[in-house]
Amino acid sequence: MVSSAAEEVKSELRGIEGGSITLPDPVLEYGFLSLERKNVAMVKEKKCDIFEEIYEDRLFWNNRTGLFTLRGLQRSDAGVYDFDSKEGAVFTSSHRLTVYEPVAAPAVNTVNVSAESCTLLCLVKKAGETTLLWYKDEDILNQSSSALSLPLTLHRQDLTSSYRCVAANPAENKTLHVNVTTSCATGDSNTQSWLFLTPVLVFGSAVAVCIFYTNMKRERKRERETQAPPSVRCEEAVWSRLKFTEPHNKSEILIISPKSLISSCPDFTLRIDGSTVPASAHIRNLGVIFDQSLTFEPHVNYITKTAFFHLKNIARLRPSLTFSAAETLIHAFITSRLDYCNSILYGTSSTILNKLRYIQNSAARLLTHCRTTDHITSVLQHLHWLPIKFRIQFKVLIITYKARHNRAPSYLTDLLLQYTPTRNLRSTDANLLTPLT
Repeated sequence: MVSSAAEEVKSELRGIEGGSITLPDPVLEYGFLSLERKNVAMVKEKKCDIFEEIYEDRLFWNNRTGLFTLRGLQRSDAGVYDFDSKEGAVFTSSHRLTVYEPVAAPAVNTVNVSAESCTLLCLVKKAGETTLLWYKDEDILNQSSSALSLPLTLHRQDLTSSYRCVAANPAENKTLHVNVTTSCATGDSNTQSWLFLTPVLVFGSAVAVCIFYTNMKRERKRERETQAPPSVRCEEAVWSRLKFTEPHNKSEILIISPKSLISSCPDFTLRIDGSTVPASAHIRNLGVIFDQSLTFEPHVNYITKTAFFHLKNIARLRPSLTFSAAETLIHAFITSRLDYCNSILYGTSSTILNKLRYIQNSAARLLTHCRTTDHITSVLQHLHWLPIKFRIQFKVLIITYKARHNRAPSYLTDLLLQYTPTRNLRSTDANLLTPLT
């Protein structure tokens, strides 16, 4: 509901296109939020109902603070927002929101340099509502509104001060600090530049020599540690998969063994029917890439590369997509890859899983238009997405449940046996499992 009488505007709010803003007045129990006297959302019984479709994936209500947050700001979001709280803290208030274009980052070019003076030009690619300002320390030297460039002429005695070019509008500003000594340097300053660069180059060369020497020592240590005893032969390494095909040049061998044993026989080959099959560093089976140490790092790297490729394409289309359409694309191209055969990643190091977590977080931010500085946990909860670690655990539990209730293939069901203790224990009725030995 909207009051028939116009409320006095309590405050002026400013936002940037594509950014977000939290409206200041809370509605905790029962009340309405309206824009230009048209209802946008209603809060009742700790739930928020959004009436306008354009706000479904952009307007969020915090049930603890009662505050509304509007993300992905657009020019059409500008106007007077009215709050009408009916229960608890009863009040009515109005706030005017103005949405501005993002401020373009300023750049500084040197226009003219002479022995007595130097002219610099502060410029932006798009002016709009932007004001350009030149600062000397904390004093404004020059300013211009809605202009693409603003000149500044300095004399040699002024080069010791600090200067900066600022592009600003009422909602934000961007600052570029200018090193006038470098920008206004003449040909005589080249010697000073080289005097400055010389110690930097010397230090860089010393660091490079240290890195090279450290790598040499590390390589020698690795060679000493990986030398296998004479009694161990390459043929004694354990290899997990040998695929026989015709012709044999399509066959693959993967040796799964400690790194010391693998490095001791780098040229391991196998003769099959007169053909030589070399060992591979990793192989693909049913879309999963297996490596020699079973870290599955190549598999995760491949998923990361493919997922980010599709994520960039979806990001180009996101401004034209509805929330449900974007969610469908993300599930089809991103989530499906994260969930495919992810049970094999159970127990994998967190360093490798963090790559998949980064993909999921990026997809969630793209879908909800939230910023990189916003906490991702609440976003995932809002989307009802399990984090990567728990998705893997959930998949393992589902497979185990199906295997125990004869809903899985026999080759999985036969691997799990009911644990039966040799004597009566309290854990007898706990439905514990034991692996097949």
